[in-house]
Amino acid sequence: MTEQMIAPDRKQQRRIVELMVLTALADGTVEGSEALTIRELVQRHPALAGVGETAAISNAIRERSADIGLEACVREVAAGITDAAQRAVAFRCCVLVTSADSHVAGEEALVLALLQEALELTTDQVRRLIAEGDE
Repeated sequence: MTEQMIAPDRKQQRRIVELMVLTALADGTVEGSEALTIRELVQRHPALAGVGETAAISNAIRERSADIGLEACVREVAAGITDAAQRAVAFRCCVLVTSADSHVAGEEALVLALLQEALELTTDQVRRLIAEGDE
């Protein structure tokens, strides 16, 4: 499916899934717990309702990342999320993916910092989004 065929809301949803996959890939591999977390978030998060099967999205973004590099790919995808609420959802979902395997690798922390910058989130917003999972 080409980018032009996806409705605007679906584009934002797809980009959130892409960012979750890129976050999981940061340390070089997608652990089973990370893949499961992505699948569960897509199935239960209201902002991702209807995004559909993630395998094709995952495969395409892996290829794109291999072509242009992880950092450039994260920046490119994040730039396409224009809605502030969707940017917050994207960051929060990526935080959940990094904590899925009970250990945040240094590379994953770097991707979260890159996401904060690329999604134009303040430090206070990031603290709040991270804290949401601790409540």
